[in-house]
Amino acid sequence: MSNRSGGRSPFQSVARHAPPEGVGQDDTIRLQGKTFPKCARLPVHPAVLMVPYRPLGPKSHMFKGHLSGPPLISALDAEIIRTSGEIARQLAPYDPIVTPQCWHRILQGAEELINLATEPLDDDGLHHAIVDMPLRMAVGLRAGWLGDAIKGLFDGGIETRILEVLRLLHAFDSACAANGLQLGLDTVGAAAGYLHTRRRRIVALLYVMPQLCRGKIEARTSYDLVPFVTLVEQAFGPLIDLSQMRMLAYLSQDYEVESDGVRYRATRTADLLDEGAMDPERVSVLDMLHHGVVGDFPTSDHLDPRRLLSKAEVVHQIALIEIAYAEFDLAGTSFAAVRELLLPLLRGPQAHVVTAPAEPFLAAVEHYARLWPALSRATFVHEGFDPAGAINGHQPFIRIGDQLVTNVTLVTRFLNDWKNRVLDRRKRFQIRSGFIFEKKVRQILEAVGFAPTPVRRIERKEFDVVMTRDGAIHNFQCKNTSIDNRLIEGQPARYARYNIAVVKSHRRALAKEFGREHLLKDKLGLPTIHHYVISRFPVICDDPDIIPFAHMKAWSASLR
Repeated sequence: MSNRSGGRSPFQSVARHAPPEGVGQDDTIRLQGKTFPKCARLPVHPAVLMVPYRPLGPKSHMFKGHLSGPPLISALDAEIIRTSGEIARQLAPYDPIVTPQCWHRILQGAEELINLATEPLDDDGLHHAIVDMPLRMAVGLRAGWLGDAIKGLFDGGIETRILEVLRLLHAFDSACAANGLQLGLDTVGAAAGYLHTRRRRIVALLYVMPQLCRGKIEARTSYDLVPFVTLVEQAFGPLIDLSQMRMLAYLSQDYEVESDGVRYRATRTADLLDEGAMDPERVSVLDMLHHGVVGDFPTSDHLDPRRLLSKAEVVHQIALIEIAYAEFDLAGTSFAAVRELLLPLLRGPQAHVVTAPAEPFLAAVEHYARLWPALSRATFVHEGFDPAGAINGHQPFIRIGDQLVTNVTLVTRFLNDWKNRVLDRRKRFQIRSGFIFEKKVRQILEAVGFAPTPVRRIERKEFDVVMTRDGAIHNFQCKNTSIDNRLIEGQPARYARYNIAVVKSHRRALAKEFGREHLLKDKLGLPTIHHYVISRFPVICDDPDIIPFAHMKAWSASLR
């Protein structure tokens, strides 16, 4: 009997930008014997909260005062460089072999904890008992019960890794609380939620460890690894915030940041994620299953329900991808070469960790690169030194000694990203994914009380989604224009230019709808009409009628 009451959602990507954490708290914490200054409390602006910057390093501080435009960009560039340099300095004493392996083990335990907490079990009471358990009990008096409960559900020693991760988070949470910073890690479920919003940071740290760890200290235990959680919280978090602020400064000359040297207040923020803190994509595998492909799909009956995040599961998901996107000739792209390179590594014992001898694998990559120039060593292995650049990474492997090391979650993430990249410019994929997007929008609107109409074309003029509600026509243009969020860290000026161009395109679409609204009024016999653009990929603007898809449910709720 399966331990799960439902299948795991495949291809969950790592969250990029979590909401500001700890707003309004004093930020002081010790890292490697150093105490960092508490934030001075500033008045809270009625529109925008003052967000703790959580500086890293004994001389770490933001600028003081108000900045905008080029001076702000220069100040943010300098702070990104300084923070990245401080990360390198903090990692330098650690060894490049054992320490990255131990951090990789923490990443594995974190993924297992997230999966355990977010996916329902057949025994709903047991699931609640686990996720609602106070964290201090989970690492204390109830640790034995919790370990036995997890071991009763899954094989592979995941109870040991989950308990290690919980001990690590409890130690970090206690250290933060002792210095006035409340993370709110009260329960096992809260700990899993914390990790969920910091997945990308944890992976980015793993990416740079083999290059930046150059010493002899081996961090093996939970106690040894606490400084790395501090880096995740106080260094990689600010790097993401700083990069987003820099992009917004490129986007608008009116964008301004106020700082007292420790905390900042910006005139706006940007929410660029899908529901569940996931990166948006044109059409997911689940979208294809529910709205796109007709036919048989491989079942998951052969997967061992007592194995969580196994190699067999990745093989199964590769099969799903290939069938779901077959109509776009995915097999005729470099995805086929990626599949051939990775499938042999997914055979054998059903472990979470995947390894390969570095030189033979890279030689095979060079062979396939002759056929598919888009493939290269950098496609598969992250070997960069820059922490800020690591936030953009989707490579599955790091190199530790003479081995390439990854895990099934990173492989799955990479496969989904590469599938999107090779299909994204195909016209048929763009058109088909647009129709599927319209189906999703229509389904969501019907669920919140909009009534569908049969209108698709009037006088040879096409309409996407036309609904009625409360005696008025609601006309929705569905735009599936792709925007790569990774440009935020890597090429912020380019991201800003593209965002501006997409917003202008959306505004032109709205103007066109106003110009032909008489067709809908005459067809449906209603005098009132509202026009909207639903943007599959979030765009940054203040137009109330341009609605990011991720905000549709909140927007529709506001109409009640």
